[in-house]
Amino acid sequence: MAEEMTSKTDVTFDTSSNTKSENLPVQPLILRKLTSYNMWTMLARMYGRKKRVLRTYQIKRNIYSLKQGDLFVASFYAALKTKWEELDYHVNDDWNCGFDHELYWQKESMDRTFIFLRSLRDEFESIRSQILNCNETPGIEEVYARVESEEQRRQVMHIDSSHGSSPSASVSRAPGIG
Repeated sequence: MAEEMTSKTDVTFDTSSNTKSENLPVQPLILRKLTSYNMWTMLARMYGRKKRVLRTYQIKRNIYSLKQGDLFVASFYAALKTKWEELDYHVNDDWNCGFDHELYWQKESMDRTFIFLRSLRDEFESIRSQILNCNETPGIEEVYARVESEEQRRQVMHIDSSHGSSPSASVSRAPGIG
């Protein structure tokens, strides 16, 4: 289809060509618009939302399928956080009041905490249980800090045990003391 621009807002279409694209069901919706602004607004409504919803679905599907695997906790959390930031970009909710928005983010924070904990390797079951048995579920940043500390503790313990020293403290006497 060839376009002829008569002004900044008016667009006319040459429909004399006989192509397959003329038979698209969208064409009548577009051709009925009087201005290019109205045409682009209609296209954005039709395809922009579909693309955003599809991308949101894909991101959430990726988030729910992520597992820690062989990654360190920090690398895994960074990957999750990147996906969450991408999701936040694509979610475009309109809020009628600030309180609803605050409630939404509290729920979202708890959901993200659960996703993070669920996706960890089984070796973190004890710290996962400790966190979930708290009277108040901590935020995702605090949960990450606790789990990462546990991972570091385990690494130190593993290094100590591989060098033949015991993780318990050793007490020795200085020479000449009785």
